[in-house]
Amino acid sequence: MKNTLILTFISITTTFAQVPTVRNLDILIGTWEVEEIHSTSGWSEKATRTCYYIMDSTYIECESKAVSNDKHRTYRFLINYNTVDKQYEMVGIYSNWPLKQLDVLIPDDTGMKFRLSNSKALASDSQREGLIEFSSRDEYVWSGKNTNPKRGTSTVYTEKGRRKN
Repeated sequence: MKNTLILTFISITTTFAQVPTVRNLDILIGTWEVEEIHSTSGWSEKATRTCYYIMDSTYIECESKAVSNDKHRTYRFLINYNTVDKQYEMVGIYSNWPLKQLDVLIPDDTGMKFRLSNSKALASDSQREGLIEFSSRDEYVWSGKNTNPKRGTSTVYTEKGRRKN
């Protein structure tokens, strides 16, 4: 009986430990210096991005304050684990753009790479595919492509981030 209880406890503990949560993305938490470059247009901006847990640690909010050619903007990402669709999702809202972006984040087994896709875009005609790769806990490169089939346009971008703290 005692062995059965111990095995049951180990089984339950293991099951809970394997349930995905937004805490699995803790590599994002902190303050980052970010530079984004669009290779197709030559546009670039620099930003400071601060990511932290909100709403009882069920979401990560990343607040970015950016400047490009003396123009300032802010934008935020809200990231959570959607237990219904069983996927990590990121909503982007921007001070200079009225549309919202909903991306699906698919982490690899190491938690150092995230494939990004917006197959479920909110009020947006654009499609986005990308890859966020951490070379360490303190540096990443986010490369991708935004395509708008309606307009026949696409933008290739690279974002580099370095942790400040």
